[in-house]
Amino acid sequence: ELKGPLVLAFPGWKCRWDFLPDSQQTPKVFTSPDGREWKLLKDLECMFGTRLTQGGQEAQDIIKMVEAGNANLTAQALFSEGSRRCKESQGSVEIDPATEEIQVGLREEFQQKRERRAKRQKTEKSNRNLLYGVSSEVYPVQEGWAAFSSAKDLQAGLAKFRELLKKRGFAEHVELLAIH
Repeated sequence: ELKGPLVLAFPGWKCRWDFLPDSQQTPKVFTSPDGREWKLLKDLECMFGTRLTQGGQEAQDIIKMVEAGNANLTAQALFSEGSRRCKESQGSVEIDPATEEIQVGLREEFQQKRERRAKRQKTEKSNRNLLYGVSSEVYPVQEGWAAFSSAKDLQAGLAKFRELLKKRGFAEHVELLAIH
C-alpha cells in the first residue's frame, strides 16, 4: 500500500496541496517526472501493479524507484509540511524534494491556476472524439444479460449499472449510453 510520504520521496516526483475554503480540506496532487498528475494513490497502485505483473524493465524501474523512496527519509519528512503550510496560507503549496524547496502560492494565484486548468480541460474534452477506440469486443466474454443481446437484456443491464453508480455516489441524472 502506497502512502503519501513514500510517493513524495520517489526520485523526480513532486506534490502539490490546494486549499479548498468551503471544506477547509487540502487535497494533494502528485506529479510524476513526466508531468502526469495523480490525485489518488489507488490509481498509482493500480498502474504500478499492472506494470509489475507484466514484468520487464518497467517493473525493475518501479522496484528501484520504491527502494529509492524508502531510503529517502528527508523527502518523506517534508510531506507533513505540505498540508500544514497549505492551511496556513489558504492557497497552494508545492514541495520538490529534489531541491527541498517548498513553494507557497496565494489563494488568488491558486484560483487563477484552477480556472485556467478548468478552461484547458473543457477545451480538450470538447475537441476529442469520445468514442475513439471503443471496441465491441470485450474480455472476458459477456454472458446473460451482460451481453446485451436483446432489448430486455439492455434494460436489465442499464438498471444494474444505474444501481451500481448510485452506490458510488453518482447523481440520478447521469446518462447511460449503450452502443450496439
